[in-house]
Amino acid sequence: MRTPVTLLLAASLVLGGCASDPLPEAPTRPEEVRFASGSIGVGTSTSPPETHNARLDAVRIDDGQVVLTFAGDGTVNYVGWYVDEARPYNDAAQTHNDTARPLETARPLEVPGASILQLDLISSVAPSEKAVRPTSDGDISVRVAAPQDGVVQVFVGIAADRPEFTVSTGPDELTATFAN
Repeated sequence: MRTPVTLLLAASLVLGGCASDPLPEAPTRPEEVRFASGSIGVGTSTSPPETHNARLDAVRIDDGQVVLTFAGDGTVNYVGWYVDEARPYNDAAQTHNDTARPLETARPLEVPGASILQLDLISSVAPSEKAVRPTSDGDISVRVAAPQDGVVQVFVGIAADRPEFTVSTGPDELTATFAN
């Protein structure tokens, strides 16, 4: 019977001591988080999952927007956020071998710009040859990394310092628009 009482007393002393410690100060400015996620139906997106073959087919830069066009059938999920460098999950696109490197040891891709937006296209098969060619218009540049485990990474270099962005979808297209 003494053990539960002793434990209760010890816990109240520890918790009582914690209550007297000052609380850390709240940040004076909120941190901005720029993040986008969603999905896009491609072709016949209602086809059974085992027949999904949706893939990135083309990349174009159009009036300050990056437009990704898809082909095939299925659903592609996407997640986008700013990163400090374009570090592919698999750097086979650079080394031309089949060995995937862990994220922390993969060599970063060179993507010109002050900011890099990473778009992960999930449940996408390997992109077409024309989609993986580096694209640039001076203010925006795009590099597509080799796929790894059903994820195709698209890195968008932007001349501005992490501008706000929106991602919208249309028939077989995903468009990233950046604030001026």
